[in-house]
Amino acid sequence: MTENYKVKEKVVVLSGGTGTPKLLYGAKFLFEKNNLTVIGNTGDDWDFYGIHVSPDVDAVLFTLSNQLDTAKWWGIKNDSFRVVEGLKHLLKEDVWFNLGDLDLSVSLFRTFLLKRGYTLTKATEIIKNKLNIPFNVFPMTDSQFATIIDTEIGKMHLEEFWVKHHGDLEVNDVTFSYDASTCYLPDVILQELCNADIIVLGPSNPISSIGPILEVPGFRDALKKSSAKKIAISPIIGKQPVSGPAGKFMQAKGYEVSPLGVAECYESLIDYLVIHTSDKTYENELKAKNVQPLIMNIIYRNWKDSLLMFYHLIDAIRKKE
Repeated sequence: MTENYKVKEKVVVLSGGTGTPKLLYGAKFLFEKNNLTVIGNTGDDWDFYGIHVSPDVDAVLFTLSNQLDTAKWWGIKNDSFRVVEGLKHLLKEDVWFNLGDLDLSVSLFRTFLLKRGYTLTKATEIIKNKLNIPFNVFPMTDSQFATIIDTEIGKMHLEEFWVKHHGDLEVNDVTFSYDASTCYLPDVILQELCNADIIVLGPSNPISSIGPILEVPGFRDALKKSSAKKIAISPIIGKQPVSGPAGKFMQAKGYEVSPLGVAECYESLIDYLVIHTSDKTYENELKAKNVQPLIMNIIYRNWKDSLLMFYHLIDAIRKKE
């Protein structure tokens, strides 16, 4: 990688699920220390036998520390699952949430820090430093926040819907559970949004991965006020999500499952939407919505593909300035 490929701009990325970690897996090599900030979704944080698990934040931490299991796009590579196996077979517990032993150690340490009075933001910083990550990683809020899926058999936490039921249930609605009087946007995130040159809404589910971040009181206003260029990357190609339940969730919220629907999810928040080359037919309709389309290959098979895609994205923005 030559110096010419380095991204000099200060970039903030909103991340959730597996879509954005796939992008960051290669894109991280473009950045110098402190030029990249990632804000992770905590809407699917989960209590596992009293241990605070933060799946989306951990996916970012493991990606940026080169430890992510890229076969699954969650967890740590070459991990064992002895604790979960012990719960299932030794103690006969009905365990459906799968968590590797090394993965569990991170969550255990996080819980230890939280019980000592640290905020989730500070606990994440401590873990980030222990993993020798040179970039900034923040959870979207320090407050309790949960994504709730209203299904044919009742309401349930996102993890229960996706892991226990494999996403096979009909979805009526997606809502967020939090106390508006105590849920707040950490000052450090407000500062990062203000200082950013470019803000990227990653190629994650716009309803359950990026949506919770935007729901945090004060986040949308801070995003709108930021002078940064705001770019979303579509997780939808044609009429289908690249992966996950984005299609079900978008339909439940009344959005068309298409790049146009993604643009509507982010109405008034973004300047550009990155869409796949096969979706060029949406170009004029996106412009009519005051969103400039950036057309490129958004399918990346390895870290080099994601690196080049992200560099071309940044380069396209530079040329439009």
